[in-house]
Amino acid sequence: MAIQEKSKYVFQFCVPEDEIVELLETWLEDNHFEKEEDENGVFYHTKKRFMEYMIEGNTLTLYVYVRSRKKPIGMENGVIGMVEVMSYLNILTPLFMEIGYRCE
Repeated sequence: MAIQEKSKYVFQFCVPEDEIVELLETWLEDNHFEKEEDENGVFYHTKKRFMEYMIEGNTLTLYVYVRSRKKPIGMENGVIGMVEVMSYLNILTPLFMEIGYRCE
């Protein structure tokens, strides 16, 4: 994976779409993300953490990255941005688990 790339996570869900949107919006608010829009679409961010999501049918796709919108660093990168990546993954893990529970 290139250094300047967003990480992509894809989930299938078995609940109504509005339940997934509510889960995401609540998580984003609880973790102090702000919503913004630019020429490339809607995104959410804190100072150095970023997320974009899209829902098509019963598929949720999350794009997560650190550093900046113009020079993203994905979650799979090794040394570069390691502290930022690890702290972001720590707060993402419960969200990922909760999304996964929505289909059990």
